[in-house]
Amino acid sequence: MRNAVVAVLLASVGLAAGCSEPVEPELVVASVPPSDEPEELLLGWAQKVLEGQCMVEAGFRFQVGYPLDRFTPTDLMVDLYGRTDVEWAEEYGYGVHKTPPMLEVVDNAEYIESLSESEQEEFWIAHSGDPETNEPVEYADLQGNPQTSSVGGCVRTAQAELYGDHEQWVISYGLFGNTDGAVYQAVQADSEYQDRVAQWSDCMAEADFDLLDRGVALETAASGTAEEEIAIAMADATCLTEVGLFDLSVELHERERTEFAARYADEWAVYETLLSNGLTKAEQLRDEYAGD
Repeated sequence: MRNAVVAVLLASVGLAAGCSEPVEPELVVASVPPSDEPEELLLGWAQKVLEGQCMVEAGFRFQVGYPLDRFTPTDLMVDLYGRTDVEWAEEYGYGVHKTPPMLEVVDNAEYIESLSESEQEEFWIAHSGDPETNEPVEYADLQGNPQTSSVGGCVRTAQAELYGDHEQWVISYGLFGNTDGAVYQAVQADSEYQDRVAQWSDCMAEADFDLLDRGVALETAASGTAEEEIAIAMADATCLTEVGLFDLSVELHERERTEFAARYADEWAVYETLLSNGLTKAEQLRDEYAGD
């Protein structure tokens, strides 16, 4: 009933101003994530759905689809430690000179552009709150440094509904949202990893590429021709498998991540509980909208 009243009021304002009839507030969920997608992508989609439900209540139209961006999702370990798929490397190299096809996405850009300047401002205040009045969340990071996060509007509402506690989620995500980045640094400093990188470098030399590590390989490929990029990427994919660098990297990553969680056991337990809350809600939303 509320949405219908809002739609009538908006329409009357538009007609009085001589404008085209506004779009009625509506949540459009165009697609849902497959059941085997990474958890973080499912959570991102679910938060957008909850944001959309809130935005409709605020009198706006909101679209949500999957994927959320135009880039093909990849495995985190591939992102961090390299791709062992030689056929992919033969086609795209590292994706510098030739990128995989961009995905189709559903977003709100066209709708937002159709709004007047004042309506756009109202849209973003409804979505993210007003920076001048948002209630900040203050906490100390793992190094004891003070941090502040300020978000309001439907983003805050969605996070509270998804995870059960907005403030605690902001703190927990601030502490552990980049855990894999910290773990990656620890893996790179590991002596066993460094020894295996030396073996990888020897393997690359046998393919006529004098490269110290994968960082140098990526820089060299990016500055060369497309053909050079593909040749380096194919050798890289082959050597990652032949010397076992990729498998060792994954093994060390899992070990370091477990040790990292143990160092902050109490805080990590809260983070895991919030993630569990979020996944339960996200799966409910996926089931709900998959049937539409």
